[in-house]
Amino acid sequence: MSCRIAILGAGAWGSALGYAIRQDNVICFWARSDAAANKAAERFEAQYTSDIADALKNADLIIIAVSTAGFGNILTQINCHAPSSCPVMWLTKGFLPNGDRLLHDAAAEQLNAGACFGAISGPSFAADVAKGRPAALALAVNKTNMLEPVQKMLHRKKLRLYPTADLAGVCAGGALKNVIAIAAGVCDGMSLGASARAALITRGLHEMVMLGTALGGNSDTLHGIAGVGDLLLTCTSDLSRNRRFGLALGAEKELPANTCEGVNAAAAARRCARRCGVESPIINAVDDLLQGVLSPSEAMNKLLARPPQFPV
Repeated sequence: MSCRIAILGAGAWGSALGYAIRQDNVICFWARSDAAANKAAERFEAQYTSDIADALKNADLIIIAVSTAGFGNILTQINCHAPSSCPVMWLTKGFLPNGDRLLHDAAAEQLNAGACFGAISGPSFAADVAKGRPAALALAVNKTNMLEPVQKMLHRKKLRLYPTADLAGVCAGGALKNVIAIAAGVCDGMSLGASARAALITRGLHEMVMLGTALGGNSDTLHGIAGVGDLLLTCTSDLSRNRRFGLALGAEKELPANTCEGVNAAAAARRCARRCGVESPIINAVDDLLQGVLSPSEAMNKLLARPPQFPV
């Protein structure tokens, strides 16, 4: 029996996921304008609309594929137009704008009482998924009884969805890895070498685990595909927008015009670390770089001046 899946956002990642799960499902994309919807319709056969109420009508599953800037407004629209029993998932990774809250906090506050919601996150580029290459993702849902039904709608041979009830851990991993990816890009932009990058990624993972668990996540989740898996991908591939931003920042070249999620996440992650009493020197260094407080060489020297600590 086919399911009707509404994907809110017809960009690269939303379209790639829709293409991957199109078999046995009816996919309906929502785009912000008729022009965007028409452009998206050229990618593959599916339903497209700029009317969000039309996209959400009779949906069996909703997938949010917009940036953090538009996340809150999309939740409001879902409350107005979606069936109350319809699970809401998101591909978005990061913190809410102008704050230090993760996305599941907003969902818990804004969606109707009793709503089922969760995140899909892990090491995956839209280009790979769109080409049918294998990828593994974590599927986190706030209601454990809905893990299996949602997984059945999305799991494919080459798109593996691993279920978990640790929504906080999955959201934390997806947000924090972007900040560390900028740091890794800075490291390579400064031509510090592969050894330095490996050390930075390892220490960055330590910060992710410490802060992610302080925010309610499980360390096993952060050591899995939603944490270390996503971290390795975004820190080492030039397809990563956060890494490319860091490369330009470290080389002191002109920064990319399109701001990546890690830029917005750095200050929020720093505030979270301060509030939770977690040391976060790499996250702090990225924020200082973005705020113009330190130059790349000054940030590096500040990190290298810290006493070595275990565990590494």
